[in-house]
Formats: sequence, structure tokens, C-alpha cells
Amino acid sequence: MKILVIEDDTDIREALVFLLESEGYEVAAAENGKAALDLLSQGRNPELILVDLFMPVMDGLTFRKKQLGRPEIAKIPVILMSADGGMDEKKEHAQALHYFAKPLNVNALLSAIQVESERLSLAY
Repeated sequence: MKILVIEDDTDIREALVFLLESEGYEVAAAENGKAALDLLSQGRNPELILVDLFMPVMDGLTFRKKQLGRPEIAKIPVILMSADGGMDEKKEHAQALHYFAKPLNVNALLSAIQVESERLSLAY
């Protein structure tokens, strides 16, 4: 499964990439929503996107709005991550699979990714 991690904090981004690669996932990373859209424009489409909400240049909700507006990438599922509380409304608005508060519960995140991976493998 290919995963795109969109996170502005270098330490968190690198830790997520390391964690996911150690679990056997193919991972690409971007430091903000604009950089992620640039990657997606090159045809590097993942099966799942993990996106932080608060980032400079382009935040996670703006990224998701632009993603949903582009048919070729609109159906890629998204998991939101943020230190912001009260995210239920934003999760629904962004049409996200899950929301994980920071600091991340790594086991819960990996479990959600595994469920999505299994769902995708059944679809093929």
C-alpha cells in the first residue's frame, strides 16, 4: 500500500515515514498541502493520505478541499492528524476516514491504516 504523509513538522514527518516503512508500506512525504498537490500532479497517487491540519503554505483542510475538487485524486481516502481539539466537525466536513489527535496513538493509527489496507485489498 502506498501512503502519502503531509506534515510540516520535520521530526514528526520523518518519524511517520520511518514507522510506516518499517511496517512495509511504500511512503512519500510532503511538508505542506501545496507540495502534496504537486506530488499528486505528477501521478504519484497513493492509496491513503495522512494529513496534518495546521501547516504553513497550505493547511490540511485547504488541501482536502482542493483534492476533492480534482476527480483524478478525489477518491483517495484521508486520515486527519492535529493537535487541535474538537475535530469531529472538521473530520465530517473534510470527509475523512479518521481523525487522530497529536500526540499520536501510534498503535491506533497503525490499526486504522491496516483496516484500510485490508479494505483496499478486498476491492481488487
